[in-house]
Amino acid sequence: MAATKLDSGKSFPTYDQCRVLILGCGNSTFGEDMIRDGWKGPITNVDFSSVVIEQMKKKYCNSAFTEKYDCPEMKFVCADISKGLPFDEKSFDLIICKG
Repeated sequence: MAATKLDSGKSFPTYDQCRVLILGCGNSTFGEDMIRDGWKGPITNVDFSSVVIEQMKKKYCNSAFTEKYDCPEMKFVCADISKGLPFDEKSFDLIICKG
């Protein structure tokens, strides 16, 4: 995939470098689907439900998944987006609000 130029003159990162944040991930396979489609950059998933976050960690944060798709481990963070997020500014290149 060729990089896309942004208004600021910077190039949008390619699939293998793009830092993705998925807000309101729930128990969806959105992050997995992105990996299956070739995304190799880090993917961070956020949801307010600690139960869901723990379930998703068990499902995806293991060597069987990362070795199968040759990808970095997805991250799962329990946070309420209405109260702010625990990330530094400009930590992500692509933010998807799924919730």
